[in-house]
This record gives sequence, C-alpha cells and structure tokens, in this order.
Amino acid sequence: MVSSFITTSQSDAAEHPSAQPFQELCRFVTKPFSTCHCFAITSSKVPLALYFCGGHYLECSIYQQQSGSVEKNEMYEARCSE
Repeated sequence: MVSSFITTSQSDAAEHPSAQPFQELCRFVTKPFSTCHCFAITSSKVPLALYFCGGHYLECSIYQQQSGSVEKNEMYEARCSE
C-alpha cells in the first residue's frame, strides 16, 4: 500500500480524492536533523515521514522551525564572507 501512496495514478486520485501524486521531497531528507521524522525511522514514524517528508513538508513544524534557523545561518554566513 505504501507504493500506491508514492505512485498514485490519475485514476487512483479520482477514486481517492485525498490521494495525491508524489511531490517534491523535503530538503532535509538528505541531511535530517535528529528531530526529523525521517531520522532514525521506526515503524511508528513511517506514516509521519511519508506525509511530511514526502511532499507536505511546508505543513511540518520541524521543517518550519529548522528552515528558519538554516536561512538565518545562511544569511549570516553570506554577510561574513563579503
């Protein structure tokens, strides 16, 4: 059933309005923080990781918090390198 979540066809989406095609992954999936849903994943975290890391990351409180921190660090580093 997990694969159908990731590769939803148009006919599946019509039958299941809540099903959505695969979207862009969260940018922190490749280098997750220790608080991320995809870090040290367990069976209880799989649904959260699929939902938030697999396309709905803008709704994720972890993403929102870390994204603000990362952007502040990037701006600081850019100013220091000028």
